[in-house]
Amino acid sequence: MSLFNDILDLPFWGISKFLAYEIVSDLRHYPQVMGNYVEDAKTWANIGPGCDRGLQRLGRMSDIFELRELFDLAQNYLEPHVLDGVMPFEMREIEHSLCEFDKYQRAATGAGRPKERFYPAEEFIRP
Repeated sequence: MSLFNDILDLPFWGISKFLAYEIVSDLRHYPQVMGNYVEDAKTWANIGPGCDRGLQRLGRMSDIFELRELFDLAQNYLEPHVLDGVMPFEMREIEHSLCEFDKYQRAATGAGRPKERFYPAEEFIRP
């Protein structure tokens, strides 16, 4: 979270919480650059608008404690290679999954629609 706050403190126009978190999420994959700067990837994630709606759809409060509870719950269901693999499972995955869940639910219930329609390449369409 410290890198997140440091980015927000930069004197650049247009760096929102959402964008700062996306930058941190990308940089966490470069330990040779980051060192231990991103030390809370398993305990913290920024709750963006999609994550917030996803939590509400599950009847949960929109706070870090709910994300941590879902993160801890996921530990019981995910395979070891997912939890501790080359790209270890982090709070980002919970936040991102809730956002995607909200997008799916909005499309499925008619409360919204996807930004783009999916058109498979012809070679992948079964006759």
